[in-house]
Amino acid sequence: MSPFDHTLVSPNSSPEKVAVITGASSGLGLATAKALASTGFTVVIAARQLDRLKKAAAAVQTETGILPIYKTCDVSEEADILRLIEFVSGTLGRLDVVVANSGGPPSLQFTDISADHWQSALATNLLSVIHLFRAALPHVQESSHGRLIAITSATAHNPEPGMALSNVTRTGVHAIIRTLSKELVGARVTVNAVTPGSIATDRQMEIAKSMAARSGVELKSVLEQRLARIPLRRLGLPEEVAATVTFLCSPAADYITGTSLVVDGGRSSHLP
Repeated sequence: MSPFDHTLVSPNSSPEKVAVITGASSGLGLATAKALASTGFTVVIAARQLDRLKKAAAAVQTETGILPIYKTCDVSEEADILRLIEFVSGTLGRLDVVVANSGGPPSLQFTDISADHWQSALATNLLSVIHLFRAALPHVQESSHGRLIAITSATAHNPEPGMALSNVTRTGVHAIIRTLSKELVGARVTVNAVTPGSIATDRQMEIAKSMAARSGVELKSVLEQRLARIPLRRLGLPEEVAATVTFLCSPAADYITGTSLVVDGGRSSHLP
C-alpha cells in the first residue's frame, strides 16, 4: 500500500467512540458512515479504491460537517484487514463498532459458476467477515458498548434463483453471528446482522439487468415484478438500512444479539 493511502490523523486525537465501516465508498456502506458520523462516532471508512474513498469522505463531510478517516482495504485479503485494524487501534487508541460490508457477488445460475467465482465470493463475502471480526474483537471487547455488525442480504433467509453465490456466503455469515453471540458469554459485545432486501443501489440495478438478460425479458418488466413482491411497493433506501445499523450501535440495542434485522419492505415470508 502507498504511504498516502489513508487520512493523516493527529496522534493526540481522543475520540469517545470509533466505528469502522468496510465497503464504504458507496451504497450501504457510505450511507452507514454518514449516519454514524451524524450521531457522534469517529468514523473510519475503508474500501479498495483511494479515489473513491476520498470522494466518499468528502460526501460524508458535506452532509454531516465531519471529515471521516479513510483507509484503503481489500476485504478479500486478510493481510489488508489486519493492517486496517492495526491502523485504527494504533492511531485512535480504541475501536467500538465494526460494520462488515462488501459488494455482493455476481448473479449467476449455479451451472455457470466457476471455481474462481466460488473462491472470490467466499473470500469477499464470508471470510472477510470472519477475518474482520476476529481481528477487531480484542479491541471491541474493551468498549462498554462493543458492536460487531454485518450487512448481509435477504437471500440469507430466502434463497433466490440465480443468486447461489450470495445465498451460500451470506447464510454462512449468519451462522458465524449466531455462533459468536453465544460464545461471547458475559462480554459487553453484541453481534448482529442487518439484512437488506431490494434497496435502491447500483447493485440492485446490476442484479435486475442480469435477470432480464437470462430470462429474455425487458428490464422494466423485471423491476415491476420485483416491486410487486414487496408489500410496501417500493425499493428501500440506503438511509433506511443505515438507520437500522445506527439503532444496533445505540445503547437502546444493548440487549439485542445473535439476530438479524430484516429491512425489506415486508417481502420476506420466512418464519423465525
